[in-house]
Amino acid sequence: MQPVLLSTAYFPPIAYFAKIVQSNRIIIEAEENYHKQTYRNRCIILGANGPLNLVLPILHGPEKKQKIRQVIIDYNNNWQQIHSRALESAYRNSPYYDYYIDDINPFFQNQYKSLIEFNTQILKTCCTILKIALPIEFTSVFEKSIPDISDYRYSITPKNEENNSFFKPYRQVFDDKFGFTPNLSILDLVFAVGPESHDIIKGI
Repeated sequence: MQPVLLSTAYFPPIAYFAKIVQSNRIIIEAEENYHKQTYRNRCIILGANGPLNLVLPILHGPEKKQKIRQVIIDYNNNWQQIHSRALESAYRNSPYYDYYIDDINPFFQNQYKSLIEFNTQILKTCCTILKIALPIEFTSVFEKSIPDISDYRYSITPKNEENNSFFKPYRQVFDDKFGFTPNLSILDLVFAVGPESHDIIKGI
């Protein structure tokens, strides 16, 4: 097993955790420039009308390029309420929604200043739910390539989806309308199968 190098992510997709369970350490890239339209500040859930992007708004700094460590969450609109209601609408009929939602709700009730701090707390909570006990570390300098580390910083992205054949189907709330939708936010899996989530991830 090697350490895995990942971008920070907002309720990351299942593929993100599939890489984690194949590793012995989690390293989060903290020195890169912020990248738009990635999982760094968005997740994808499955709603009644199909896949739904939940985008966490950020405050843009005066410079065109902004270090991920410096990215601040924008609380000038009611995105927390919007995301919370979207999750409820999508998953309230899931078998494990009631069991896990109390672990998730604090992220829509409390305010964190920086995106990376917020996402790190989400990652820790998700790892606890999934019974993943690995240390989380952060890069101190940016390097384009690092030997002896599995680097997925830029390959796990909505623009470059994983091979869907790797994902074992599980029962989803709206699969009667859309069929199985792979690699959604980890919340989709957790709300659907609960304690079986870890075994499903290991099988990817």
